[in-house]
Amino acid sequence: MFSLVPQVPVPDNASNIFGNKFLRRPELATFDRLQIVYEAYCAKIFGLWGTVTALSKYYNVSRTFIYDTLAVFEEIVELALGPPVQPADTENKREAVEMIASLRLEGKCGIGSIVAIMNRIGLRFSSQGTVSTYLNHIGSLVPPELRLEDNDLRVVFLSDEIFSGGVPILITVDPISSAILKIELAEKRRAEEWKKHWICLENNGIEAIYLVTDEGSGLCAAHDELFSGVIMRQPDTFHAVAYRLGSRLEQLEKSAYKAITEEYNREGKIASARTKAVIRKRTELYEKARSEARKAVALYDNFFIYTDVLSMN
Repeated sequence: MFSLVPQVPVPDNASNIFGNKFLRRPELATFDRLQIVYEAYCAKIFGLWGTVTALSKYYNVSRTFIYDTLAVFEEIVELALGPPVQPADTENKREAVEMIASLRLEGKCGIGSIVAIMNRIGLRFSSQGTVSTYLNHIGSLVPPELRLEDNDLRVVFLSDEIFSGGVPILITVDPISSAILKIELAEKRRAEEWKKHWICLENNGIEAIYLVTDEGSGLCAAHDELFSGVIMRQPDTFHAVAYRLGSRLEQLEKSAYKAITEEYNREGKIASARTKAVIRKRTELYEKARSEARKAVALYDNFFIYTDVLSMN
C-alpha cells in the first residue's frame, strides 16, 4: 500500500546529527519533503510505531519538523478530500486504554515500560506520546478529593506534604485503607492552605475524628485555628522518632569532634613539658583523652549505622 523508509547504510557523520540535536535542512528537496510527510501520514493512519523516529534519523531532520509538516498536510488533505476514513479501531482503543491504566496503576510501570510492553504484545496506540496523553486524560477525570453524595464519613485524617519540582502537594489519606481523601497542588503550605484543604473535605461529607501530622508549622497552626479543643492532633510516629534520632545523632557527632579536639590538644602539650613528672602527668591525660575520643567516635558510628538501617526499613 505504501513504502517504508528504505534501509540504506547510515552516513559516517550519523553520531553528530542523530539524537536530540539535528541539522536545519534548507536544501531538502520537495520530493523528499513529500516522501517524509506521506510516510508519516500513513504511519499515523495505520498505527505504525517508530516511523517518525526512523524518518528523522534517515533524513537528518527533527521530529518536531515532521509533526509540524504533518499537521499542515492533514489540513490540506481534509480541505481537498474531506476527513480521512479511519480503520475501525474503537475496540483497539478501549483495549489500549485498559492496558495503559492497568500497567500504570497495578503494575506501577513508567511510560517507557508501558510502551515497551504494549509493543511486545502487539497493541496499537502505544507510542510514548499517545500513552502520555491517555494517562493525562485519565488523571483529569479523577477528582482531587473523595466525594460522598448521600452518607457522611468520619475518619482519621493523616495529612502530610510532599513535593514535586519544589512545588508542595497537600495530601490527606485514611491510614487504615490508605485511600486518598484529597490531594492537591498548592502554592504554599501555610495554615491557610491546610484549613481550606480540610474544610473542602468536610463540605464533601468527610469529617475528621482525629488528626495525625508531622510537626510542620503550617499543619500545626491550621489545627490550632480550625480544630483546637475539638479534634486531637497526634504527631506521626515516623517523624517523631526520626526527629529524636536525628537530634541524638547530632549531639553524638558534636561530642565525638569535641573529644577528638581534646585528644589533639593533650598530645600537643606533651612536647612542651620539661620535667619527667610533667611529661608523665601530661601523657596520662593524653591517654585518657585518647580513650574517651575512641569511645565517642565508636558510639557515633554505631548510632549512625543504626539510624541508617532504620531509615532503609
